[in-house]
Amino acid sequence: MENYPQWHLPEEAKARLGKGGMGGIQFSPDGTQLAVRSSIGVWLYDVETCRGISLFPDISGVLTFSADGRFLTSEEGGWEIVSGRKVSQHDTLPDVDVAWFLKDRKTFVSMGKAKDTISIVNFETGQMTTTKIGERSGYAHLENYALTEDKIAIGSRDGRLELWDIRTGKKISTIREQTEKKINFRLGVATQNNHSISLDFSPDGTIIASGNLDGTIQMWDAATGEQLTILNKKLDKMKMLFHSPEGKLFTHEPWEKDRISRPITLAYSPDGNMLAIGNINSSIQLWDTAKSELIITFTGHTSNVRRLAFSPDGTILASGSADGNVRFWNVETEEPRQNGIAGHAWIKTASFLKDNSTLASVSSDGIVSAWDLKNFQKTTHITKKTLEIPKHWNTVVSLVFSPDGTELLTHGLEDDSSNSNFDNHVVRFIDVNTGVDLKTLPDRRGGDTFSPDGKH
Repeated sequence: MENYPQWHLPEEAKARLGKGGMGGIQFSPDGTQLAVRSSIGVWLYDVETCRGISLFPDISGVLTFSADGRFLTSEEGGWEIVSGRKVSQHDTLPDVDVAWFLKDRKTFVSMGKAKDTISIVNFETGQMTTTKIGERSGYAHLENYALTEDKIAIGSRDGRLELWDIRTGKKISTIREQTEKKINFRLGVATQNNHSISLDFSPDGTIIASGNLDGTIQMWDAATGEQLTILNKKLDKMKMLFHSPEGKLFTHEPWEKDRISRPITLAYSPDGNMLAIGNINSSIQLWDTAKSELIITFTGHTSNVRRLAFSPDGTILASGSADGNVRFWNVETEEPRQNGIAGHAWIKTASFLKDNSTLASVSSDGIVSAWDLKNFQKTTHITKKTLEIPKHWNTVVSLVFSPDGTELLTHGLEDDSSNSNFDNHVVRFIDVNTGVDLKTLPDRRGGDTFSPDGKH
């Protein structure tokens, strides 16, 4: 058992259970190490063995390796990997909401929280320049972004896709116009909107890939704005979403599993010949960009795939999921690697069991973990809550432990993918030690809790 539960503990803390939710993954320049940014710092792993090497606590934001692999850098400064000491300082940046390092690994580009200023910092000289970006329509907090060496692509919730110059702050072009259409009905408003939910530039900056709400991937020429091709065409039929006066959300079409392969994240291979797509249905698609053909679909995660990174030589694809795991895929053989990294889940709630020697916790995707507090080992169980996520997007459930910690109450959807009105809600009671459903009761989205004795 690795001793990472004792790494960099606060004073008088005995152990750390879990590693913090996953915020980003990055290969070292030689491809032998993987940095995983979490809510408590940056964890460094050996890619071959997947064993933890070190923890750099309290590092946040975008990170990258120096060109020689000796240092990790973020907007807060640099850290020497061997010693763990901080080795560089620079002027304080404004509050950063979106940020990247350019290919030279020394130029840091960030957008402030107000989304109206771009800052460019040279980490070697400490010189910083700021540029006001021009006004744009829509809500800035609902945008998504991609960066190349001199341009930023901005996707708006209303469907617009625009290119802006990062050094002048001026708009270069509008790649796609507004797509949102609202139609008034007696019972509410129908909204049809195929906006971008993920963006990425090809390595040479000539092509923009836009992952859309309807599951398609549009490829655009960054210079001319011409649409080159569409991937996942079978998903290009839009769904109509309706809001009733009571605030309920429903659709006029049944939910089909392959219809909600929404592309949360995109990643080009280093040579630009492949595009990896991380989907909300827990799958990963690998596409040949020249032929616009699907190479393979990788499966194995139990929740949505939010992070993707290719190794520098393009032979390994790393994927990070909301299930707390990083998995590795051999691109050349099209096979998954057996080992992976676990423990980076977002914990929602926890409870001691009766004997106080076991702590039960549940992550946001419904996976239950039982922690043996004597040796810090754990066992995990996948519940039906986990299996619901690929079918229903952005559904909210209760996660409540019984007073003795032996049962978990979850508030979710009935296991019926053909139901499209989101009304068939149930309360499930799950055995914490096995992950098995004990009983199910109908429910109408109430606030759920146990009585003090656990009987009601």
